[in-house]
Amino acid sequence: MLSLRTTPLPADMRVVAARAAFTAERLRAPLHLSRGAITEITLSDVVVTVEDPAGRRASGRGMIYLSDLWSWPSATLDHGARDSAMRALTDGLCADLSALLAGWGHPIELGCALHDALGEAAAALPLREPMPALAAGVCASPLDAALHDAYGRLHGQSSYHLLGPAYLPGDLARFLGPAGAGVTLESALDLRWAPRVPGCVLVSAADPLTPAEVTTPAGDGLPECAEEWVRRHGFSALKLKVSGKDPREDAAWVADAVAAVQGWHRDMGTGAHPWVSVDPNEAYPAVEVLVEFLRVLRDDYPGAFAALRYVEQPIPRAIGLQVKLAPAAALTPILADESVTGLPDLDALARAGWSGLALKTCKSHTLCLLMAAWSHQTGRPYSLQDLTNPALAALHAVGLAARLRTLNGIELNAPQYTPAANAAYRAAHPGIFCPRGGVHEAATLGGPGLGYRLPA
Repeated sequence: MLSLRTTPLPADMRVVAARAAFTAERLRAPLHLSRGAITEITLSDVVVTVEDPAGRRASGRGMIYLSDLWSWPSATLDHGARDSAMRALTDGLCADLSALLAGWGHPIELGCALHDALGEAAAALPLREPMPALAAGVCASPLDAALHDAYGRLHGQSSYHLLGPAYLPGDLARFLGPAGAGVTLESALDLRWAPRVPGCVLVSAADPLTPAEVTTPAGDGLPECAEEWVRRHGFSALKLKVSGKDPREDAAWVADAVAAVQGWHRDMGTGAHPWVSVDPNEAYPAVEVLVEFLRVLRDDYPGAFAALRYVEQPIPRAIGLQVKLAPAAALTPILADESVTGLPDLDALARAGWSGLALKTCKSHTLCLLMAAWSHQTGRPYSLQDLTNPALAALHAVGLAARLRTLNGIELNAPQYTPAANAAYRAAHPGIFCPRGGVHEAATLGGPGLGYRLPA
């Protein structure tokens, strides 16, 4: 449990107030996961006000989708009940934030203290089943982002320039244990600005690859299938959500998708070398099934296997830190997502043999930075994945990806699924929401805080 300072350092801040607003968004097409399809979702928009020891104040913002189907699979509570509970927790965290974080610190310290408080806050809700730690973390993530944004605005600088010892004292050992000994967060990360961030198209086994496979067009002028997304925006990467029912069928479908995207790029004459990642969304019940998928892909479809960059969370989250992933990780990088909900999971992840991490801003900006630092210190790869981040959340994620060294660039699928949520931001950030050549242009991001550069 991290303790905040009762006597502030000159660069510290404390929380004054916080508030949340919610909007309901409908997806233009279902987003298919192994446990079902997301068709509607709540967008959480949080503002946090802070002050420094001299009494100067600033406010920051954070945003995320409260994705209950992803973060809170349940056989007893329906979407409405889970969504209501996640809204209630977010509201409660905002109302109690100054009390929960009663002290002074850097946003990394405040973010860790907030994460430590989530279990008790979620347990206080009158629910028929406990809210999982992952769902509680999603609720807290826009507050955490707002803390970092407010800190940068308070100091009139990018939040990424405020990670050195003059702002965050001490080494990382108190957060990461031995992996952080003698290392500051600033030195552990490679935060050089790279404003061209490669993107991808998300395709599930239930989605159309080509125009001929489209059965229920959205009819809104946007691409209706993977081929149209690739041809319009030049993406050379596909994120493939396999069904997880039969590893051999999955391998064959992945091979078809790889052949298709390679053919589209040959036809367009781009000279690109398309690649894919695979996300079974926990559908493989055991490591042995995952290994079978990878071996079939390697032996029967060697071209597709060569195009595979990594596999994301292939086995159930509940067993992810207990099983041994080494047989699969020997074939391709295997990245953990839902099995990891906090810093204490990192040692278990290493013991279980995962290759690395699939980072997500919905688990908090604080944890993303610390887990990236841990990955750098331990020599592990990591990606930056999505929670259909729209609008402000998309800007946040792209700004983070432009400063990390991810395997994938970024996954940013809100333009595919909830484009209306981006409407107020497209004019100010056209290169992010309308990428070209498969790349999100982040040059419009900048300024203090997380660099949103909000539209007027």
